Amino acid sequence: MGQIKAEKAKARYGSGMLYLQPGCDIWYMQIRFNGKRVRKSTGETDKRAANQFLTLELGKLAKGEYVAPDKSRTRVADLFTLVERDYMLKKRKTLEHEQQRWKKNLQPVFGDMLARNVHDEHITAYIDARVKAGASHATVNRETALLKRAFKLGRIRTVTFEHLTEDNARTGFIGDKEFSILTEVPLELWFRTFLEMSYAYGWRKAELLNLQVIKIDLDARVIRLEPGTTKNREGREVTMTKVIHALLTECVTGKATTDYVLTRNGERIKDFRRAWHNLCVQVGLAHWECRTCGKTVKGRTCCGSKPKYVGLYGHDFRRSMAREQRKRGTAESVIMKIGGWKTPAVFKRYDIVNNKDTHDAITSREESQEIGHNFGHNRAEIDGSASKAKGRTIV
Repeated sequence: MGQIKAEKAKARYGSGMLYLQPGCDIWYMQIRFNGKRVRKSTGETDKRAANQFLTLELGKLAKGEYVAPDKSRTRVADLFTLVERDYMLKKRKTLEHEQQRWKKNLQPVFGDMLARNVHDEHITAYIDARVKAGASHATVNRETALLKRAFKLGRIRTVTFEHLTEDNARTGFIGDKEFSILTEVPLELWFRTFLEMSYAYGWRKAELLNLQVIKIDLDARVIRLEPGTTKNREGREVTMTKVIHALLTECVTGKATTDYVLTRNGERIKDFRRAWHNLCVQVGLAHWECRTCGKTVKGRTCCGSKPKYVGLYGHDFRRSMAREQRKRGTAESVIMKIGGWKTPAVFKRYDIVNNKDTHDAITSREESQEIGHNFGHNRAEIDGSASKAKGRTIV
């Protein structure tokens, strides 16, 4: 989605502006009132009708009859439109996820409420209800953060948003042993390539599935991600291993530069989770568990419901890559560049520490104690010798 398409609208009194928000057909107006910008929906999809609406508003402004929008009548749903606009302007890739959170959970509770009527007890009641319904603390925090953002953009009075402790951090790692087990099974070309690149670079699934042929330089043995195409908006460049070079050569052969690298029978791969779950269960690194009785099941139904997947996840490749690189002595800044992390939070969140670092720290402490211990004996011997020389004996 592009930038806001704005056009100045000619009016009889003063001047104003009409503009379209990305992905929206309704025209919005903007005028100046008491030195402040006032934005308001015209409710019109036709530009001529929207221009007439703006003209009427400017007429009221010139006569001193204009009344600014009353924030006391602002609904929470109106505030969420500000969040959508903010995400569109900043080209945030998570807009769709936030819209799903709003429609599924927040809108039914807060949508029709006046913003000024939302109090701390409403937020607390919402959090308690979501936790009771089985939502994780991380999920609830993301939802209340979205609501908090809406209130901030609408400049509505401050409401206290409780932040729950998140203790659901993933701890799964995929080492050389696990990766060997996964790749011993015959795999489709796209899936084997996906696994090899995930293990080598720790990239996010969207960065791999959206990879196009034009980003592959087989001669230079380089893969490039252009700025703006990644989650942190920064570009990235990595060198291919021999295995990845051979796999990518086969993947891109006969394709146009705009084609996707990972395809099956000419169709783009959009999701890998089904293939991943089946593979991990097949090799014994995961299992299906009944949601009701908790038993491990082989089929896809138990107690009348679908079982849940328990085992390794594709996202575990990111932590695994960071840990393996740390073991090899790679600097954190280099690991962050390869995996696309902006801050070293991943090393703190998942306790990814080089075992050699802890070994060296303990060894260094032990050696310093031994030095001090030996030094103490030497000093005693020296003092003893000196005392004997004076005819005194130290017991």
